[in-house]
Formats: sequence, C-alpha cells, structure tokens
Amino acid sequence: LLDIHAALLWGVVMTALALIPVVGAALVWGAYSVIIRHLGAAGYATVPLTAHVFGYGLLFLLVSAFLEGFPAGLGAWLEPMHFANLLFLGLGASATCFVTWNRAVFLLGPVRTSAYIYLTPIVTIVSSALILHETMTPAMWAGTVLALGGLILSERDNAGKADPS
Repeated sequence: LLDIHAALLWGVVMTALALIPVVGAALVWGAYSVIIRHLGAAGYATVPLTAHVFGYGLLFLLVSAFLEGFPAGLGAWLEPMHFANLLFLGLGASATCFVTWNRAVFLLGPVRTSAYIYLTPIVTIVSSALILHETMTPAMWAGTVLALGGLILSERDNAGKADPS
C-alpha cells in the first residue's frame, strides 16, 4: 500500500516539476508581448525591432553553441543544403512569424492577438482540406466550431473595450 502511495506522490511531484518550464514559457511570452506593445507605442518599427530581438537571440544561442559544441561540427553548417535550410527556418519561418506577431500586437494589443492564435488550427485544417484534399473528420469539424465559437465569444465580450496592456 505504501508503494502505491509513494509512486502516486512521485508522479504528482514530477508532473508539478514538469509544469515549471511550461508556466515559465507562458509568462515569458506574455511579458514579451506586453514589452513589444509598449515598444510599438513608443514608435519603434516592426521589422527593425524584430531584427534586434532576433539578433540578441542569435547572440545567446551562439554563446551556448560554442560552450556546448556544435552537434554536427561547424563544417556541416557551411554545406549549401544545410545553410539553405537554416536560412529558410530563420528568415522564412521564424522571422516572418515574429514580424507578423509583433505587428498584430502593435495593432490589436497582446490580449486580443493572443486570442487570435486559436485560428491557427482552423487555418491548418482548412488548408489541409483545400491543398492536400484531406477529408474533414467529425472531430475536425467539432474542433473548428469550438475554436471559432470561443473566438467569437471572446470578441463579443470585449467589443468596444480597450486592451488592458
């Protein structure tokens, strides 16, 4: 009996410890969004501001990469295919997403912008149906309806209210 309680307690403790980085990431992302909003209100342009944020991020990543060592060796990153993949991920995917996120935060505020993040799975589902010709399952339809319903409710409740940040 003691072994079962000890195992259960261990599971609860480990689950709670696993939530620390999750909650930390949410808090950091919230702080980032609020800071970006204030910088936008101070007159900073979206693209240069995002470039500065990316520059600091790259600096910190390079420091840790040099301290820990590059996983595939430095030479692998200079091969054309690897370099092209890195450019696509850095500029095509990440930078574009951050620029659009920062612009949305400038225009809508962090709270309303965060509510619109729930459109992502809807766009994914519709794109998979239109581009990949995937069949929409009942679960996909239900998820789409619930996500849209939640977004509509949040916008209706916040109509005419200013973003608190």
